[in-house]
Amino acid sequence: MSLRNPKLLITAIFSLILSSIAAVAQPVDNDEVPNYFTYRSVIPHGCIGEIPSARSAPADEDLAFDQVVQVSDQGQSAEIRVRAWRLGCHEQGRSAIILNFDYLSGSTQVRYPRVRFSDGNDREEPAGLFFSTPLVAQDEEGESLDEASSQALGFPDGVSFIVAPPDSVTPGYYNGHLTLDLEWGDGQTLGIPVPSYDPFLDLPQSPDPAIHGRYSGQWVASGLPRSGLVLQIAEIDPSRNYVFAVWFTYLDGAPVWLVGNADIEQGATEVTLEMLLLEGGGFVTEPGSFSPDDVTTEVVGTMTLRAIHCNRIQADLDFSAAGLGVESLHLNRLIRIAGYDCDQTQ
Repeated sequence: MSLRNPKLLITAIFSLILSSIAAVAQPVDNDEVPNYFTYRSVIPHGCIGEIPSARSAPADEDLAFDQVVQVSDQGQSAEIRVRAWRLGCHEQGRSAIILNFDYLSGSTQVRYPRVRFSDGNDREEPAGLFFSTPLVAQDEEGESLDEASSQALGFPDGVSFIVAPPDSVTPGYYNGHLTLDLEWGDGQTLGIPVPSYDPFLDLPQSPDPAIHGRYSGQWVASGLPRSGLVLQIAEIDPSRNYVFAVWFTYLDGAPVWLVGNADIEQGATEVTLEMLLLEGGGFVTEPGSFSPDDVTTEVVGTMTLRAIHCNRIQADLDFSAAGLGVESLHLNRLIRIAGYDCDQTQ
């Protein structure tokens, strides 16, 4: 089978997608239809790969705050170690603020505090305590004013929460210098200064982001007009994920598409796929006119995908065995997934 005579033609779908994006749309309130439009948040969904823990926090001397306080609440008292730090995201200029409460002694009926932001310019904003990036349906205060006994206190390093604000807070405000004002039920307060996000100090949970389902979508590269990659990351069962990729490109001036798929471990930061050229078959309006045996496949190379951040991935292509060269491409996201965007801070 010759690679120079592909029979399978494709429509230039990427030009159609670009045309659709350019069309003027009426504004819609994201809060009204959260399953179809991305819900706003200052913390990218792709930032938190696992529940934060003090075990993975910065060294004690690099914490934004680390202090043991005696707290009274509802007639009960407890000695609590309170720690705070920023967890970096791979998205530029983005982080998550983490608060950790370690009950050293006393009653676990002492509730978690309410939290507010202040920036030193007479602006205050409410905040909530969450185990993961908050969803649209959650109470804005999260676990605030819940008794510690209602949580799993078996953690040897205490319970960690993501401090998340409401929609009124911008990414710029959240990632700037702030004070967290904690207030327990009996009115006891504690001010925690949190420095501005510093990408050199506030490191992410892993050196490279994990490839997960929110990286699904359409991706394009500079210098390759009306071409691109369709990427799907999905799950077969709770312990098995897979990647399916389709390159829409050209060969000798004719459209051609290459496909590849591979299983991927949860938390993996890269995946390599064998890319196949398919030939034969019939047109979409001719069902029943051909069988699976009429479609032939040939391995023409490999593609290794690495995530950089939610809107950028790297694709290392090796088609040298087929005489089609080697290239490393940085791909940019073409469209956002409605309701399930990877970076909803945009």
